Amino acid sequence: MKFDLLSPNLVSIINRCLENNDLTKLIYYNQSNPLSQPILDSPKSLFMTKIFPFRYSGITTDEQTQLRIYYPRTKIKDNIIESTSVYIDVICHNNLYLIKDQSDNTLIRPYKILTEFIRQFDNQQIDSIGTLKFEGVSHIPINESYSVLGLEAIMITPSGK
Repeated sequence: MKFDLLSPNLVSIINRCLENNDLTKLIYYNQSNPLSQPILDSPKSLFMTKIFPFRYSGITTDEQTQLRIYYPRTKIKDNIIESTSVYIDVICHNNLYLIKDQSDNTLIRPYKILTEFIRQFDNQQIDSIGTLKFEGVSHIPINESYSVLGLEAIMITPSGK
């Protein structure tokens, strides 16, 4: 993959997330039943307010959920990206962890968000991105109020792009 595709590819991933109504509701609504809430009129408004293309900075003070999608590292050889890791981090206030789905089953919000993300991208060929190969999940407490549930993926780009 050419280096100049990093930015448009990341924006494509985020835009694809914004097309998933369940994913946007899980991020936007703080209620315990976010999936029963109305579809957002303007999901693109979540970009740079709840969904960010960079790592968490640790300055969130109110109860909320955020999605962070970014490249933690890339390997470059002769101006061509050999491999690209993509991190998908769900930052969630501990008071917002437990939710109910439409069948009144108790779920854990960050895991449901990552489930929706994987569902959106698993085995999907996406523009110049290619596919995302999911590698693993990690849980990292930030402080007494927030935790991060992180998903790591490798971007497998189409040959010659």
